[in-house]
Amino acid sequence: MKLHPRSKTLSLALALAAAGCGDDGSSVTSIGCNSATDCPDGQLCVDSMCRVSAVGDTTDGTSDVVPTDIEEIEDVPTIPDVAPNDVAAPKDTPPPFDPGPAPDLIPDDDAPTLIKTTPAKDATNVALPFNLQLTFSEGVKNVEDNTVSITDVNETKLAGTFEPDDAKSFWTFKPTGELMYASPYKATVNFPLQVIADLANNKFVGITEFTFFTAPPPNREKYAALAEKHAPVLRILTTEKPQYDIPVALDADGNYDLTNTKTWLDKATTKELTPTVYWDAFETESHYFIHYTWYFPFRNDGLDKSFENDASGATVVVEKWKEGVSAERPVEVLTWFKKPGGEYVRGYATNEGGVHVDDLDNEYLSGAWPEAELFVDGRPEIAITGGVHESCLWKDEGNQAACDLPLGDRIQYAASTIVLSQADAATKVKKNGSTWPRSNDAIGGAPDAKVGYKLADMLATWWPRRTQVANMFNDSFSTYSYSDNGKAKIAKFPRFFLKADKTASDGRAPWAIAWKPGDNSLYIDSLPAGQIFIDPAAHLAGRHGTPYVETAFVAASKTGFSKAWCFNPYLGIDIRGTGDVCPE
Repeated sequence: MKLHPRSKTLSLALALAAAGCGDDGSSVTSIGCNSATDCPDGQLCVDSMCRVSAVGDTTDGTSDVVPTDIEEIEDVPTIPDVAPNDVAAPKDTPPPFDPGPAPDLIPDDDAPTLIKTTPAKDATNVALPFNLQLTFSEGVKNVEDNTVSITDVNETKLAGTFEPDDAKSFWTFKPTGELMYASPYKATVNFPLQVIADLANNKFVGITEFTFFTAPPPNREKYAALAEKHAPVLRILTTEKPQYDIPVALDADGNYDLTNTKTWLDKATTKELTPTVYWDAFETESHYFIHYTWYFPFRNDGLDKSFENDASGATVVVEKWKEGVSAERPVEVLTWFKKPGGEYVRGYATNEGGVHVDDLDNEYLSGAWPEAELFVDGRPEIAITGGVHESCLWKDEGNQAACDLPLGDRIQYAASTIVLSQADAATKVKKNGSTWPRSNDAIGGAPDAKVGYKLADMLATWWPRRTQVANMFNDSFSTYSYSDNGKAKIAKFPRFFLKADKTASDGRAPWAIAWKPGDNSLYIDSLPAGQIFIDPAAHLAGRHGTPYVETAFVAASKTGFSKAWCFNPYLGIDIRGTGDVCPE
């Protein structure tokens, strides 16, 4: 029988173990020998090993028992010693196969959405120049001038360029034309072509529209200072519902929706009001014109002529130069208001200014006084009649047509008059239980307690929102055109406020005031609507017809009357800093 190498090794081990006891029963010691003399007594030298003698042994020490059952064992190969660090370096192998990311097996069926815009909807005081930024929920295509547009107040579409980011989810529109301060801009996304889609051709759903409003022109600090210096003292001749006679902000209720402001004012939870007067200012080569506007959520005449949203105001005319040097002295105040059947603009001049010469009627003035009396501490005193909000000069007794304030009536009004003065911090007019106060005593604790109103910037609030026909103004618009060195400058403005039912109110938007009185005395109606507010220099020149307004302005001597504007934001004119007569 031929054994497997492993079997041969095992047989060898068994054979060696069996050597401890021979087949003849002799004991084997571990002493090697060449002859019996090398062995202990009684032992024989058998196969070079000392053994105890047993039966069958010959005297010559040879055995008659020879193992025959162990097959010859082949030589076992020697395994060389290998040091631990002698392991052969592995052969170079290629990197494992990388199949890349697993393919997206889920189809894209989601339409892209517009998740952010900059400017945001209804954002105010947006600086010029601006960019329109659109952030979509994913990468999109077809964002261009057939799908995205911005239009200005005149509904003119802006030209510009569109730039995407690498992922095409963030797009920027950069206008390339001239932009307007204090103006509304309407953005429309996905119109007229509704083809904006993501990269899997899922279409953007619907049309997105929103409006934002740009900031007023910069560098108006000197105008703000003039507005504070000449801000009128207001004598509010209250009615039994004085909350309707206190001028407040357009957003007194926290929003610019004028259709619900009266409702807010009537709520039992409305506990306080902040008196507010709006201002703006213009500059010609020769004069400053400062408008003051007061807004009332409700006109309460007790008759069928009551309506939501009313406004009236006054304009102070300040001379820039006197004999060639800076003067900044007030020379005239105009008051303006609307009544059923008429619109009134009354003028009052100082004796020193030169507007008034001799005949008030021919000069279309309602009165003239020394500067110190007409402008007490630089401020005119204006009476606002209860309920109907006529804007009247306190010194003028008026007439039966309007501002009928004889001395006796003015004395009688004293106990129910709130006197408001401009202040850095307005006084809160607070309700006492369910009753609103009707005098400074009831507000401030003393008859002579000062009750302050705050000045608010019309160019940052009213004028930018002039196209808001959904909740502020009726959609009946007028325009006023002015020639600026042969170039037409056009101002577009709404004529009326809205009522609560969103129909046209009888309340005039201030820019639309016209000179069309119903009493047919002292006034003319040939000057266009809006001129008193948008182009007051032209209004004075057309109204008075005196040497004061007919003497042409001479820049070298800084004398005369100029209708040329250095700064008129309503007409988009600003050439300040171009010469001595139009300084920064």
